[in-house]
Amino acid sequence: MRSLVRLVAVEMERSGSVLSIPQFGVLDFLLSNSQAVQTDLAHHLLKDKSVVLRMLDDMETAGWVERQMDPHDRRRKNLVVTAAGKAAHGQAAKLRNQVFTLALETVSEAELATCVKVMNAMHDHATTGDGMMAALQVLAALVDSGRPMSELARQFEPVPQLLENVR
Repeated sequence: MRSLVRLVAVEMERSGSVLSIPQFGVLDFLLSNSQAVQTDLAHHLLKDKSVVLRMLDDMETAGWVERQMDPHDRRRKNLVVTAAGKAAHGQAAKLRNQVFTLALETVSEAELATCVKVMNAMHDHATTGDGMMAALQVLAALVDSGRPMSELARQFEPVPQLLENVR
């Protein structure tokens, strides 16, 4: 997955994109989470709030995001993507989609469906974010091996978990 991100970054730089990969990720999250605040973004990015604050300050200065007071809670500032932010995101999203299309050329529809099914199952059962990391590792193993997901999945035997309270 890192190599795909690197390819997207190279394409963004080559095309003169005004966004960095982290900024693209922020806009991507905010466009799909309209009521997000800084804390939500920090949790999503797995970054400290101070790091996210600096990134948002830079993006606000560039005119890509705004902090708007929540009409129902004066203490809350919603993060809103501006028209300029949407335009910058749209350009970067086209590049991302081109890179992903090239990367998935040799993956069959059945393999993609299996992969999505596995990722959805991991997401449903691992709410801490670890599932997404595990899913990315599975994808990396899938790509490295060159074998279909159904073949890789046969190697694993499900093991029930035991949950114990710790006091």
